[in-house]
Amino acid sequence: MKCSSHAKIGLISLNSLILILILTIDFPYSEYIVPCNIGVIIGSYIPDIDSRASIANKFFNTTMGILLILTILLGLADTKLINVIDDSIYLLKRYGLNEEGLIFFVLAVILGKLSPHRMFTHKWLGTMIFIVSFSMIGFSKATLGFAVGYILHIIADAIGSKKTPLRFFEFKLPLRNSKNKLSIK
Repeated sequence: MKCSSHAKIGLISLNSLILILILTIDFPYSEYIVPCNIGVIIGSYIPDIDSRASIANKFFNTTMGILLILTILLGLADTKLINVIDDSIYLLKRYGLNEEGLIFFVLAVILGKLSPHRMFTHKWLGTMIFIVSFSMIGFSKATLGFAVGYILHIIADAIGSKKTPLRFFEFKLPLRNSKNKLSIK
C-alpha cells in the first residue's frame, strides 16, 4: 500500500472519530484538530521507516543530514559546541518539548531503519516504543493522531492487497529478520 493511502485512511478515520466525539461529548475540537491531523500523518508514515523507498525514510535521512551539517558549521563557527547543544535544549524546553523523549524517538527511528521491512516497526513492541516515545516528546495533543495513524497503518498492511502475513503479536527485537536472525540492512 502506498504511503499516501495510509495517510488518507488515517485522516478519514481520525476526523470521523473527532466528529463522533464532538457529537457525543463536549470535545474541545478546536484545540485538537490541527495537532491530531499532523500527528496522524506522521504516525501513518513512520511504520515504513524500514523501507528504503518510503517517504519517512527519505525525510529522516534528509533531516539528519541537514542537522549534521548545521551542527558541524555551528561547531566550526563557535568552537564551543557545547553551547550549541545547550541552546538546542533550551529551545526544546522553551516550547514545552522533552529532549529525552526526542532522543528516545530518534533512537526508535534508527532501530526501525536498521531492521528489515515489516519486522520491528510492524510488531507490538515497535508500535508501543514509537507511540510512547512520541508522547514523551511533549506533543500531547498530536499523540492521539499519531497513535491512530500508526495503528491504522499496521491494520491496513495486515488486510491489504499484498496478502503478506503480518504477525503483529510476534515478539521481535530490533535488527532481527523473519527467521529471528540478526540482520542489519
